[in-house]
Amino acid sequence: MRYVEYDDALKILCALDGGAAGGGLVIVSGSLASGKTSLLHEFSQHSAEAGMVSLTAVGSAAESTLQFAVIEQMFRGMGTPDEERLLALLARASAVVEDSEHVLGSTKVSDPEVLATAREMGKVLSAMARERIVSIAVDDIHFVDRMSMWLLLYLWRRLRSASVRMVVSEWVWPRPTLAEFQVELSRFPHRRLRLGPMSEDSITRFAKGRVPADEAADVAAAVHRLSSGNPLLVNALVREYEQARRGGAIAGTGAELTASDAQLGEDVVACLRRWGPQVLDVARGLAVLGERATPAGVSRLIGRRAGVVEQIMEILATAGFADETGLRQPAARKAVLAGLPARRQAGLHAEAARVLYAANAPAPAVAGHLVAAGPVPGAWVVPVLREAAERALRNDDDEFAVCCLELAAGSVDGDAEPATRAALVAGIARAAWRSHPSLAAPHRGALHAAALAGDLSAHDRVSALRHALWFGDEPAAEEVLATFDRAGRDADAQLAVRARLMYRWVYGAPRNEPEATRQAGTIGTVWTHGVTEATVAHAERVLHSGVLADTTVETLGTALLVLALGAGYGKVTAAAEQLLAEAGRRTARVWQAVLTEVTARIALLRGEIPEAARLASEALEVLPAEEWGVCVGWPLGTLTLALTTLGQHERAGEVVRVPAPDAMSGTLPGIWYQRAVGHHRLATGRILAAVSDFRDCGELIAQRRIDVPELFPWRGDLAEATLQLGRRAEARSLAADQLGMLGQPVTGARGGSLLLLAACSEPAKRVGLLRQAVEAAEAAGDGFHLVRALTELSKAHQEAGESERARAVAKRAAEEAAYQGHAVPEPARPPRRPEVAGDPLAVLSGAELRVARLAGRGHSNIEIGGKLFLTVSTVEQHLTRVYRKLGVASRRELATLVGPAHLAE
Repeated sequence: MRYVEYDDALKILCALDGGAAGGGLVIVSGSLASGKTSLLHEFSQHSAEAGMVSLTAVGSAAESTLQFAVIEQMFRGMGTPDEERLLALLARASAVVEDSEHVLGSTKVSDPEVLATAREMGKVLSAMARERIVSIAVDDIHFVDRMSMWLLLYLWRRLRSASVRMVVSEWVWPRPTLAEFQVELSRFPHRRLRLGPMSEDSITRFAKGRVPADEAADVAAAVHRLSSGNPLLVNALVREYEQARRGGAIAGTGAELTASDAQLGEDVVACLRRWGPQVLDVARGLAVLGERATPAGVSRLIGRRAGVVEQIMEILATAGFADETGLRQPAARKAVLAGLPARRQAGLHAEAARVLYAANAPAPAVAGHLVAAGPVPGAWVVPVLREAAERALRNDDDEFAVCCLELAAGSVDGDAEPATRAALVAGIARAAWRSHPSLAAPHRGALHAAALAGDLSAHDRVSALRHALWFGDEPAAEEVLATFDRAGRDADAQLAVRARLMYRWVYGAPRNEPEATRQAGTIGTVWTHGVTEATVAHAERVLHSGVLADTTVETLGTALLVLALGAGYGKVTAAAEQLLAEAGRRTARVWQAVLTEVTARIALLRGEIPEAARLASEALEVLPAEEWGVCVGWPLGTLTLALTTLGQHERAGEVVRVPAPDAMSGTLPGIWYQRAVGHHRLATGRILAAVSDFRDCGELIAQRRIDVPELFPWRGDLAEATLQLGRRAEARSLAADQLGMLGQPVTGARGGSLLLLAACSEPAKRVGLLRQAVEAAEAAGDGFHLVRALTELSKAHQEAGESERARAVAKRAAEEAAYQGHAVPEPARPPRRPEVAGDPLAVLSGAELRVARLAGRGHSNIEIGGKLFLTVSTVEQHLTRVYRKLGVASRRELATLVGPAHLAE
């Protein structure tokens, strides 16, 4: 690996000659990974290529007590005839040293035999230097054994005037054991080179050989920022950029570099290991404590002296490995801890928590280490975790809040107050609900019991209510809701109102609701009394002053519905977009999903069918169906209705097959979903099943006291189905009843009701009703019903012989349909009664006729299937078509129409 930064240093080293020609000694120093080893390697390689005798050695911490180890490295493999003689002399000196204990006290050696051997070595090297320049390079001199140090000094005193040059490298971190040797060495004439960080220009020149030239400057700026010019880091980051660029994940500026390359982390750890275990320990302390690392804190964490820790931290900072945030590179932070056993890592985090707690660090900082460590003993732990969880919830970090509260719940002792335990459980449930409601399900029982026992605050009781509602436990929800009434003046009045709105969102009006909540003008009454000017005004105030929070999602959703129905879709769009943007910023998935679903429902009610389908799909993507609880009926119902209206029956069928909880039956979202299923069945020919669905919806709506046609137009649904069965009078009555129940603000339900009424009426009345339908759809901004009304009005004009008017209206219908961006299916029409003079059953196919005969005789569908070898479903489909073609609604009517002659066949 070649670094651009040390080019000048390499030129200086390569220009050195032996002593007679002005040779000399060079001491190269540098910090961690500064390029010292690479520099000496290139210097030695140059010396060998130039024909010099190149003697090289590397100091090692593992061999620092093995005497003459470095000198042996120098002599072995030198490739000259004198190699064996020098090694033999060294072996003799080593044997003497091993038998003599008094020669190792310092760098001074007094043993005559060792001195004699050293003189012989000097003579051999001097002779060699007369023929060829001798080049000596010793890397990491601070790890050289004591006898090798002595011999190097001895030889240099006698050889420095010969053609010998010597280069040694050292760390900038001095060691006390080297002081005497360094003093002795520095007494000789020498030159000192210190390798510093690479400049941005140097990195640019280096990068030009590895990345496109036009990108080099931008890449160099990013690399310099992340590496502080450390050559090892520079090389790793440029390599990361190369790899990412080849993979198409990065290009151009290098701004996307993150220093997260795994190889970079391994390189850093290898470098730290060379500097010794205490350097690696300090690096681990920095990785754990991060931006809160201080010399004293790291010292306590790893159990090493503060003075040494401070010195090592300075070295790491100089090398570009560390700054005020701890270890700078994410890959390095990960790598220095990766090799530790899990228990050791947990112990470091536990001790880090104690260190930070003692230093009065913020609760989230302490709690982060507690969560990483697992259970830690101490009375201080639970309060810290609770405070950290509350802060995390305020900062919308739900997952961390759950982790803190679960650890706290597992850490409380048996003597803890019930209210303390209850508050922890409520906190877990509240935090989990924001993103993963299913995670809160195991805590429902404990939460409910605590609410009834009075161990929860009003805020936490709202959370208990929400979970009972979300998972469809109506009795539990009613019990928790009642606690707000019993609390009287001490209860938080605003929370009580929000709690009742939550209940209405799922179950409609509570059985024993206070009079104050039932009064007109509050947005909650939209579920029971519909939209009024007073509720619209209240909705505007709520949206203007309301804050998106755990307890306000349903309140704000209700306000959006009221405003959309009473003040226009355009006005509500801005408020909805603002709330959705806030929910997205705060990463609360449930908030975002619920608000998206409400917006989808509003779009459907306003006739924005494609938009309703898109938003409902998005709501189910943000929060999967299994996380919605009983409220899944809202998005599934909206999506099914939208797809059915768009004629996408296969996709609607797939949505209908999505599993839904049994507890959803009878809830408001369940009713909404059942309406959608009914329309899907109606559109796919299962008319009788649809009639049953719509009648069930009507009964449930009456039970729940939510008979508001703007929100649940079940009479219109049933009218459309009965119209397809040919029961015109019944359909007309249902459509008229629904029209009469609609409130003052003009909504999409009015246009739909008028369309149905027109379809059931005589041609003479149809034009007038259709004109009213057009006006109502225009007033409501309901594009879907507007196109349908215009289309039907054009046909009515044509039937009345008003061709010119018919063409004008048809043109406008086409323009509106194009503006809406989708085709509008034909509305339901009553079937014509058979007009065959001789036989009313002539309109039936052979299969339908056979089924009709058996049904007229009183056979059940199962019996008919058995006689005709048909499935029950096929029998039902045949009967549906028979009823529609003949305009009958029951087997009794069918028997009358079929007649004795046919029954006898």
